[in-house]
Amino acid sequence: MFLQKLSLRNFRNYHDAVVEFSPGLNAFHGDNAQGKTSLLEAIYFLIVGRSFRTANLNELVHEAMPGFHLEAQFVKHGVEQRLKVSSDGRERKVVYNQTICSSSAALLGLLAGIVITPADELVKGAPQTRRLFLDLLLAQTDPMYIYHATRYNKALQQRNALLKRQSEAGIDSWEHEMALSAGYMAQQRQRAVEEVQEHVHELYGVLSGERGTLSVEIKQKKPDGQSDDRWHTYFQALFRQYRKKEMQIGYTLNGPHRDELSITLNGKELRFYGSEGQQRTCVAALRFAAWRRLKELREEPPLTLIDDLGVSLDRHRTGRLLETLGGLGQVFITSAEKFASSFPIKHFHVKEGTIEA
Repeated sequence: MFLQKLSLRNFRNYHDAVVEFSPGLNAFHGDNAQGKTSLLEAIYFLIVGRSFRTANLNELVHEAMPGFHLEAQFVKHGVEQRLKVSSDGRERKVVYNQTICSSSAALLGLLAGIVITPADELVKGAPQTRRLFLDLLLAQTDPMYIYHATRYNKALQQRNALLKRQSEAGIDSWEHEMALSAGYMAQQRQRAVEEVQEHVHELYGVLSGERGTLSVEIKQKKPDGQSDDRWHTYFQALFRQYRKKEMQIGYTLNGPHRDELSITLNGKELRFYGSEGQQRTCVAALRFAAWRRLKELREEPPLTLIDDLGVSLDRHRTGRLLETLGGLGQVFITSAEKFASSFPIKHFHVKEGTIEA
């Protein structure tokens, strides 16, 4: 995969900018608050339809403007393609190769990539941050996962509304819908975690230079059997079993929306017992493990975005990371200053929303 060109209009502090990239390493340097991170944010938005910095679309719109527009020209499996995303600060509009998409979910799987940032809360953040990690990883390779996650969340909202009203009218049908999709989501999450685990221990050692056992495990309720019918029957019984109790509190206690991803180093929960350096290295290892899984399933290297290189990892770990960048396909890095690497780099200077190669 090769992102050739990116156009930004009224996005963050960019009024109108166009940048052409190298297929290898692309490095953006400059002072703080000049727009370096916003470039990565724009690329990430084209990948998953959301920012890694804010959930508020309004914050992405250049001041006093009615909305923003992003456009990417890229090559996937040898075919040149175009993707346009615009927003008025409330809704998103997606156009892929001249076709208007019915939903922003259509973005998922067109481009693929990972992002590493200093503020990444993957290890020490709330459980929903780790669930989102799995959801976005799966959504970039499996359209059926997007379908089931959407269906599950819609049915969950309906069930919760009935629970709050303490009404069982129609709740069986919503639980049936939830159970069908919960089974698929739970199985795919379990499989994804197992595949990430195959890589993450090795990657932690490469990045840290330390010996240690890094493990990831999904904590979820599940049946003894592995057939689709067994999962559906299990979740349907589970929802019915807790229905009366959940009516007392007004929301659903069980299902994929309550899954937790446990991350341990040498058997200890990393978010409680790991140092800052260990936590950041673990985040990088998990993100790169996700990158490997994406590459294997999509059969081409996904994009790699690394924000504020000198802050995301300490000097020692940064050096070890730089040694691996040449094998990552197309990479986008922001840093305060230019840095040296044994691999060719295309440098860009960013100042007040302008980009100079």
